[in-house]
Amino acid sequence: MQKIYTNNYIKIYLWQGIAMVVGFLALFIVMPKLTTVPLLYGVYSICISTTFFLTYADIGFLGAGYKYMSEKIAINNLNEEIRIIGFVSFILFIFVTLFSAVMLVFAINPHMLIGGLNDPKEITIASKLLLILALFSPVVILQRLCQIVFGVRLEDFVYQRLSILVNLARIGSIFYFFSGDKYDIVGYFLFFQSLGLISNILFLIIIKTRYHYNFGLLARSFRFSTEIYNQTKKLALGSFFATLIFILFYELDLFAIGKLSGAEMAGFYGVGLTIMSFFSGIVGVIYGPFAARFNHFMGLNDMPGLKKFLYSVIILTLPLVVFPIVSIVILMKPIILCWVGSNYNLSIAVAQFLVMTFIYNFIAQPVSILIAAQARIKAMCAIALVMVFIYWTGIFATFSFIGILSF
Repeated sequence: MQKIYTNNYIKIYLWQGIAMVVGFLALFIVMPKLTTVPLLYGVYSICISTTFFLTYADIGFLGAGYKYMSEKIAINNLNEEIRIIGFVSFILFIFVTLFSAVMLVFAINPHMLIGGLNDPKEITIASKLLLILALFSPVVILQRLCQIVFGVRLEDFVYQRLSILVNLARIGSIFYFFSGDKYDIVGYFLFFQSLGLISNILFLIIIKTRYHYNFGLLARSFRFSTEIYNQTKKLALGSFFATLIFILFYELDLFAIGKLSGAEMAGFYGVGLTIMSFFSGIVGVIYGPFAARFNHFMGLNDMPGLKKFLYSVIILTLPLVVFPIVSIVILMKPIILCWVGSNYNLSIAVAQFLVMTFIYNFIAQPVSILIAAQARIKAMCAIALVMVFIYWTGIFATFSFIGILSF
């Protein structure tokens, strides 16, 4: 059994490595095109940032479902796994629908979300971007469902292969939407969202054939279940509280900047945020495969094995996290200047600070996975409260004299 998991780790890292190379291509090909017009890129960045809220739209039940689905996989109970994912997908559906409705309101009046929009063309572009976001938001339900089904089996590499093709298509499309004097950021966003819908439909087909998923049972399970709610609510609601606090820490900075300093400043910050997001993706690559394995140990009640596995993960991943971060921080100035140009000088310090926030993830990430696997709700909430208190206190104390660097 251990050999099977080892092979899966190798496949996951191989395909994630290829995905990172494609991600680098996207950064160095797509971003210079998008940042040609700083104000419109700022509008686009704010719109993209709203999609991060969909990550938390399940109010913690998807994460709890992942834990318990992993445990069902460990004991080969497919029907119970399907019942759990049907329930958590239903919870996600409710809140994604609310999110879509809010985005429709913002699409009608973009000034409610973004400050500094004066030109009618800018207002129209913001409205169209927000409308596309509202219409395609439900795709996230399919996306999260597919990711979990592959993830709990430690077969993320299946998902990664097709995702790489989608990203290559995204890179190729940049030469159509941003050729010469053409700057069609709305068409680009619509094309990218459409690719996401098509790819997730293909993932569903793969899940049906590869795992013999009973979609009839899945459809019948797409409802509220008191039994599953009682099973998952403690971890889910604790995670949701921690998530709400974490949103205050991690997801509101670009909106605050856009409202306080305008879309152009949001664009400067957005460049640094893009680099940080790339590192966040790398951290996800490194630690993603381990989350399901932690839950497998919990499902088998193998505490000695879990403890040994935790120590191994911390030791093995330390150099993978620390050395790249230190190198990128040192080289940030030439990276920014070669990448998006001297107009984004202000982004250099922002990017350095944001990337440095990952320096201790070799400890923080595996421990956070362990806390979630053990359903230690109080610890999760306490950590989240401390983070958000320090963060916003620091911003209120320093924003008046160092501006966006305070974030």
